[in-house]
Amino acid sequence: MTALFSNFAVQRARNLLRPAEATGGLLDLPRVLGRVVEVSEAGFFGAVTVLCGLMLQVQVRLEQIAWVETGTSVFFPPDLAFRGLDVEAITVVLTPEAKAGLQAADLLLRSGAFGLIVIDWVGSTVDEATLGRLARMAEDRQTAVIFLTRKRSDVASLGTQVSLRGVVSLTPLGETQWQVIRDKQSGPLSQDKAQFYGPFGLY
Repeated sequence: MTALFSNFAVQRARNLLRPAEATGGLLDLPRVLGRVVEVSEAGFFGAVTVLCGLMLQVQVRLEQIAWVETGTSVFFPPDLAFRGLDVEAITVVLTPEAKAGLQAADLLLRSGAFGLIVIDWVGSTVDEATLGRLARMAEDRQTAVIFLTRKRSDVASLGTQVSLRGVVSLTPLGETQWQVIRDKQSGPLSQDKAQFYGPFGLY
């Protein structure tokens, strides 16, 4: 399979566009490119909605997005369309188990065709060798790899190869808040929040 991908010269749209300036926020594409990132929430507090901002940045750059689903359900497409995303342009991979999801992410990364790969992760930890391989390929392809996990902020991240970790939570006023709680590249521990309104099913 690796030999098959090596026969293709993938031209990325970002090579033809002027790169955007990073502002340091969790949703900034330049901040997460080439890195393995974990975005956690303890419940359904709006992490997918928050990720829509990042996904929109990717599509504006004419980059491709892949969503690897390791659970039993996937995002509600009308919600993403409501946020301005071209849902039909998102590659969705449904896997029967978590291990298969990692294998799918590996193949997608090797292709070099995606600017963002989101892994909706239902497993616990990921072995360091696998995370390390994903991290190296993410850096080499300048692809953002986002693990979406359901856990509290005080629970350990997936592994030491996670370069940046963000947490999504709800404020007492019902706002969705997202914040960076760890950045191995010494970036700012920034946070932001917003009140989301949308169609039924948005989370």
